[in-house]
Amino acid sequence: MIEIALCTDKNYIIPTGVLIHSIEKTNKNADIHYNIIAEQLDESEQNSLKECISNKTSSISFYFIDRNIFKDCPIRKGDYITLASYFRILFPSIFKPEVSKILYLDGDMICLDSINSLWNEDISDYSAGVVIDIYSSDIRRINRLSLDIQNEYFNAGMMLINLDWWRKNNVQNKALKFISENPDACVAHDQDALNKVLEGTVKFLEPKYNLLLDFWKKDNTLFVQKKHFSQIAQAKKSPVIVHFSGAEKPWHKECVYPLRNLWDYFLNETQWKGLKKVNKHTGKKRIKLLLRSFLESIKFLESKNPYKTIDVSDIELKIIDRIEKL
Repeated sequence: MIEIALCTDKNYIIPTGVLIHSIEKTNKNADIHYNIIAEQLDESEQNSLKECISNKTSSISFYFIDRNIFKDCPIRKGDYITLASYFRILFPSIFKPEVSKILYLDGDMICLDSINSLWNEDISDYSAGVVIDIYSSDIRRINRLSLDIQNEYFNAGMMLINLDWWRKNNVQNKALKFISENPDACVAHDQDALNKVLEGTVKFLEPKYNLLLDFWKKDNTLFVQKKHFSQIAQAKKSPVIVHFSGAEKPWHKECVYPLRNLWDYFLNETQWKGLKKVNKHTGKKRIKLLLRSFLESIKFLESKNPYKTIDVSDIELKIIDRIEKL
C-alpha cells in the first residue's frame, strides 16, 4: 500500500481535493491510503475530500493536531504558507510504528503520472528521498543554516520519508528544537529546519518528482549546479508531480505559471467545477499590478514576469491526451 500524507486546513480543502483527484486519475490500479493531517476539519470538509477518491482500492484517514505544539514556529506577516506546513515534522509520532515509509506532498501540487517508481525508490539507508530546490547551491542559504557547502539544499514539498529512520534519529524533536532556538534562521520555515537536521542523510531523486515552478526559468538564473540541467529539462517534458511553488497559485487570477491549465483540467472534474478564481493581491498592490499589466499590453513597459512568455500548450495537450487514455 502507498501511504500518502497531506497537510491541510480549511482554506486549502479545494487544492488538496484537486491533488487527490489528480493522483486517483493517474494511478487507477494503485492501492493508496491518504492520511489527511489538519488542525480541525468539520464533517462537510472531510466529506469533500472523501468525494475526491474514485478508485476502489483507495482509502482515507484524518488526523488532528494541537497547534500549541508549534507555538515557537514562526509564521511571519506576508508569508504564503500556513501553520499546516509544520505538521510534517510530527509524522514519527502521528503514524503507528508499522508505518515505516510515507510519501508527503504539498497541497499546491498535481500528479501527472504513476507514482509507483517514486514509491519504490530504495531509501532504506537514507532519511528521505527528495528533490533539489532552486536554491540548492545558494551560498546565502548554506551560510544562514551553517550547512556544509557539499550538501545541496532540498525542497521539502515532496518527501519520501523513511519514518523508521526519523524515529530512530529523533528527527521530530531535533527539528522543533532547531526552530525554537533559531527562529530567524528559519526563513523557509520547517524546510530550513529539515535541511539542517537531515543534512547529508537524504537521497536526491529526479526533478520530475517535484517539478518546481522556478525550474522553468533560464538555467543561468538558478542557484543549481550545472550537472542537474539535463534532468530538469527532461522533467519539464514529462513531469510526474508538478509543484506550483510560487506565491500566486493556479486558483488566483494573477497566476500565469506554466502548466496551470492542467490544474484547471483536474479541478473541473471535481465537485468544484467552474470555481471562480480569486485575487491573490488586493488594495494598492492590486491596482499597481493592474496598471503595470495595462502598460505592458500597450508595449509601454516590458514584462518582468519570466513565465508570461513560456508556451507549454503542446506539453499540456500531450499530457492530457496520455491521461485520457489511461
